[in-house]
Formats: sequence, C-alpha cells, structure tokens
Amino acid sequence: MRTLLGALAGLALFLPAMAQETSPYTRTFHFEIKAPAASSVVLKGKAAGAPVEIPLRKTRGGDWFVNADLPVGRLEYVFVVDGSPVLDEQSPAEDDGKGGLRSFFLIDDDRDAQPLDSGTGGRVERREVPSKALGRNVPVNVYTPPGYETKYGYPVLLLLHGFEMNESQWLTGGIANYLDRFILSGEFPPAVAVMPGVPSDFYTGKTEEFITKELFKWLRKNYSLQKAATQNAVGGMSMGGFGAFSLAYRHPELFGHAMILSPGTRDTTFLDQLDRDLRDRRKIEATLDIRCGKGDTLVLPFAQGLEAVLAARKVPHRYEVTRGGHDWDYWRSVLKPALSEVAKSFKKPIL
Repeated sequence: MRTLLGALAGLALFLPAMAQETSPYTRTFHFEIKAPAASSVVLKGKAAGAPVEIPLRKTRGGDWFVNADLPVGRLEYVFVVDGSPVLDEQSPAEDDGKGGLRSFFLIDDDRDAQPLDSGTGGRVERREVPSKALGRNVPVNVYTPPGYETKYGYPVLLLLHGFEMNESQWLTGGIANYLDRFILSGEFPPAVAVMPGVPSDFYTGKTEEFITKELFKWLRKNYSLQKAATQNAVGGMSMGGFGAFSLAYRHPELFGHAMILSPGTRDTTFLDQLDRDLRDRRKIEATLDIRCGKGDTLVLPFAQGLEAVLAARKVPHRYEVTRGGHDWDYWRSVLKPALSEVAKSFKKPIL
C-alpha cells in the first residue's frame, strides 16, 4: 500500500486552494493507499495543530484516495484502515509519543511562487554567452535583484536545470518571484541569479569547462559581482542537483555552497570514485545542503548513496528527505528552506 505523489510516482495534486475568510490559506494534497479488502479508510491526525479526520473514497481497483484541503503548517497523521493505524509510505515517520509511529510533513505556503502585485521586483534578462568549449552561443537567463546598481558587489547563485530541460526551467518554477519576495523581506541578500541552458551531460566535460572558465568570466565582465567563493553558490534539481554537488566538489575556488535538490546521475561509478577520493583525504570545502522527495523513485537511491558516502567519510553536510516526488510540487515545497541555507552561506554584500 502506498500513496501516489509526483509525476513519476503517479498522480500529483499540489494545487493552491482558495482561501476562505474564516480559514487559513490552504493547499490541496492527494493521498492514496492500496487496501482492497478494507471497508473503511480515514486520514486522521492534526493539521497546523487542529484535529483532522478525513474519510477516503474507494475505487473499483481497491485503491482509496482523497484530495484534502489542508492549512499551511505541520501535518501529523496516519491512515486508519478498518480501525488500525497505517503509515503513509510517501512521508517520513516519527515517534508519536504514545509508543507508536505517525507520518508527518510540513505544508509550505506556495504563494511565494506567485508574482508580486507591484512592479517592485527584480529584472530577468535573456542573454547569449559565446562559448568556445561548446562551440556556440549559450542562452542564459540572468536575474538582477530589486534596486540593482553597478556600484555594489553582489553574490551569485548559479541555478542548473534538469535533464533535457533548459535555461527557463527555474523561471517556470517561479524562482524570480521567490527571490523578489525574500530579498524585499530581508530573508535573502540582494544577489544575482544565473540560469544557463546547456547540454544534458550532467555538467561534466565541455559544460563544466564552459561554466567554470567562460561563464563566470563573462558574468564578471557584464555584472557587478563579488569574486570570493564564499559569495558564490550553485544549486540545481535532478541532473542539476548532481551538477551542483559535482561543481562545488571539484571547484572549491569557485563555489562555497551547493543547494542539491533531487540529485541524480547516470554515472554508476561516481559514488565509488567519490568514496575513494574522500578516503584519500580529498576535501570538500563547500557547505552541502541535500534534499530529496521520499517518493522520488527516480533519484532517491542515488541521494541515499551520496549521503551514505559523505556520512561514512565524516564530510559535514545537511541531508533531508521529505514528502514528494520528482517535480516542481516537491521542489517548491523545499525551496524556501533551501534558499535560507544559501543566504546563510553569503556574507553581506560589499557596498
């Protein structure tokens, strides 16, 4: 029995519900569990501190499901199947304080992905960067923060797209809106975000050469940036999550922090080689923030393997697995805390 969540795991419904005057802002979540012999299934627990008890409906195939509007905050719950508690395989579990276990996850406020009502946000430019390494001009989206001025020096957040995606993937997910809101609220320092559209080579070879030798040289020529590695962070999802780790690991002179979301690679030898390198006392200088969805069957095994190698070799890192699949529903759910870790890695801009 399981829930289906995420494009690759099955159905996915992470749609913002309309807020009522008497209710907190809610989001709609899809829960599903296989229990063909059951006569009753109920989702029971607490949502944002308030009791919830939501019956599920049965399909002809024996699946039980519900689309539940839940308030922003912490959900603690179990499925009650014919009177017996059952955990949700798509969510982490914890001690319920009564000698048992319960499923849980945090419901984020996804309104941060929506544009600001006013014209006070930053600016996104689409540029073309000449590349000898790749033999063509590379499309790059560059976000400059609200109030950007060339007399200031800004930190840089390099954002890498997933496999067979392009420079617009992060914009589609609302990254410019997140940055606008967090910068204007003071939760994130004014920074330049850079989103290149590159081949699907997992940020190795010619793409690695383009980013580390050509892109940053071009950026520093065209934008007012700080140069220290502590002022540069790299982030990505899926193939880009692997790229964020790989580039931060291989180029400590360039990156001081890696935001690693749902990392994956086709290189089956990578983890073994990484383990040998770390055993031979090669160091990882960057701070590492690794996050993956519990229902992400595509890359969770690699993320777990990466974490196991880092833990075994005592490499400082942050690792978190929460509810979600391999899609923007999951990435939006972790983007705010992930960006908070990026902000911690930056020092104040030099004015």
